[in-house]
Amino acid sequence: MKKVLLATLLSACAINAFAANTVDLQVAGVLTDSACTPSLPNGGKVDFGKNALSSMSATAVNQLGYRDVNLTLTCDAATALAFTATDAHNDSAVVQLVGSKAGAADSDFGLGKTAGNVKLGAYTIMLQSNPTVDDVVTPALYSAAGSTPSWSVAGSNSFVHTNGNIIYTPGNSTTKVPTAFKKAVFPLRITASAQDTTTLAITDDTNLDGLATFSIIYL
Repeated sequence: MKKVLLATLLSACAINAFAANTVDLQVAGVLTDSACTPSLPNGGKVDFGKNALSSMSATAVNQLGYRDVNLTLTCDAATALAFTATDAHNDSAVVQLVGSKAGAADSDFGLGKTAGNVKLGAYTIMLQSNPTVDDVVTPALYSAAGSTPSWSVAGSNSFVHTNGNIIYTPGNSTTKVPTAFKKAVFPLRITASAQDTTTLAITDDTNLDGLATFSIIYL
C-alpha cells in the first residue's frame, strides 16, 4: 500500500513539474474589410505665405501666425481607430517659443534648414477643440502608444506629439472607451515661428519645409 501511494505521489509531482515548464502562446487578431483613410484639405499643404525679412526681428523669435485645418478620418464601416503624428524633419526642429507656447522637444516640429544648414524654426499642431464624430461633438482621448492603451481625456488646446509616441482617438470621457465611427473630424491649429534673422543669416528666398506624417492605428 505504501509503495502504491508513493508511486502515485511521485507521478503527481512529475506531472506538476512538467506542466510548470510549459506555456501557451495564443495568436489573436481581427481581419477586417473596413478600410479607413486620413485626409487633409489642400493636399495637406498649409501655406504661411511670404514673410519679408525686413519686417522680421533680428534678435527675437518671429511669430508667423497660425492656420486652421481639419484632419478627417473616414471609414467604410464604424471602426475604432486612433491617429498619431511623426515629424519627418525632426532634425531641423528648434525648441523655441511658438505662438504663446514655450518650446518643448516633444511638440515642436521642424521647419527645415537654410542653405547654410541653419534651422529655420518650429511649428506646433494643436487639437483646437473636440472632434466631430458622425455629426456629434465627442471628447478626444489620448494614450501612450503601445499594445494596451491607457486612455485619458485630452482637453482643448492639447498639442500633438512629434515622435508618434502618443495616439489620439474620440471616445467617452467617463468610461474612457474609444468610439467607433465612420467619419471623425479633428480641428487642428498649425502655428509657426522662425528664428531671428541674425541667426538665420539669409539673403535669398528660403522655403519653409515642414513635413508631418499622420498615421492611423486600428484599435
